Amino acid sequence: MNLRKRTIDKARWSRREHFEHFSTFDDPFFGVTINVDCTNSYRQAKEKGVPFSLLVLHRVITAACKIEEFRYRIEGDMMPMKPSLYRRRGRKWSVCNRPPG
Repeated sequence: MNLRKRTIDKARWSRREHFEHFSTFDDPFFGVTINVDCTNSYRQAKEKGVPFSLLVLHRVITAACKIEEFRYRIEGDMMPMKPSLYRRRGRKWSVCNRPPG
């Protein structure tokens, strides 16, 4: 698996106009609040004997890793795309290389 980051070519990037617009803001972020039915996840956490919060956190991060745009970073004048949202730290995996398996 190639875990090197690749740089986005902003000149040919389909989202360039959006990037240029929002990058002029002092705080170019926004949030969204939605209701989500987590009944099945709650039940599965209890059946597996794992904390509900950790099960949901894992599922949210796994879903986020599948969305390419969530892996973009701004580093100076370059905009690399990270291979995933996970990073290996010693024997543990933390948010922000895809876990094995």
